[in-house]
Amino acid sequence: LTISAPGGVTLSTPWAYADVLKFENCRRLTLEGLTAVHNVEPGFCVGDCLQLEACRDVRVTGCTLDGSGAYGLKALDCAGITLENSEISHCTYGAVSLTDCRAVRLRDGVIRDCQDVFTLVEGVGCQDVRVEDTAIRGCTAGALASFSQSLRVSFVGCAVENCGFGAVNGVDWTASGGAVFLDCTGLEASA
Repeated sequence: LTISAPGGVTLSTPWAYADVLKFENCRRLTLEGLTAVHNVEPGFCVGDCLQLEACRDVRVTGCTLDGSGAYGLKALDCAGITLENSEISHCTYGAVSLTDCRAVRLRDGVIRDCQDVFTLVEGVGCQDVRVEDTAIRGCTAGALASFSQSLRVSFVGCAVENCGFGAVNGVDWTASGGAVFLDCTGLEASA
């Protein structure tokens, strides 16, 4: 399935408890040029912008996942997710939440204006998660990242600007095998 909007299209829901886009048991899904947004007052939304469950080989490119969604991207039991040249913004719980996922790539995108969230990028039971060449701007959170029971998590070439985090690495990093931050700028100023 490919949903493409070369000129851009906005998908909006007025229901705070609904996910804007939700896919279950999908293979080879492509989303291009979409904006997913909740049309509710900021802080009142508990639905996600994009939720994936048991999906494989998902490509999201040139999209905007704009809150006030709980999470911009929430994935459970997925493999092969690529989010590129996309923006995640204005989320109320966190930008990305992954559970039992592997081979997840966020690259060449922006995470911005997610204020007072729990953890910006989080995961449980994940493998091979890579955030690369991503700008992180104007975000505040208890932690930039927190992964438990996870392996091979890395942030490469990310630029952190005007952010405030209680910690760069949240709880359970030692137990999870840790994460690697390579060639990232602005981390010291954000903690």
